[in-house]
Amino acid sequence: MYHYLYRLDCIRTGEFYFGSRTSKKHPTLDSYMGSMKSWKPNKNELTKTILQTNFSSREECIAEERRLILENKDHPLNRNYHIPGVGYHTVSLGVYIDGNGNIIRMERNHPLVLNGELKPIW
Repeated sequence: MYHYLYRLDCIRTGEFYFGSRTSKKHPTLDSYMGSMKSWKPNKNELTKTILQTNFSSREECIAEERRLILENKDHPLNRNYHIPGVGYHTVSLGVYIDGNGNIIRMERNHPLVLNGELKPIW
């Protein structure tokens, strides 16, 4: 089994997503393009970059994915809305949607969240 870390980049928008994967295929032969639940890009516009392949376990791979997501959590083009094994709620952030359909990452105790103007995306 191969445990690897990858990054997806949307060619058109510059948005990106970090993911981890365990596969029987070598990472360069694996056509998997992520399981994003809230970001729905056109997969034909994505490029996949293998970031690291030398993990000895799935847990080690997920820990590195978590580190990268946290390192990039405030980047406006980061489309990771879940941190494996952590969740944004533990760092006081949530993902919300406004009345126009815009997705916003914001503090859970922000007045727009507390007054209901922003709704949880889930």
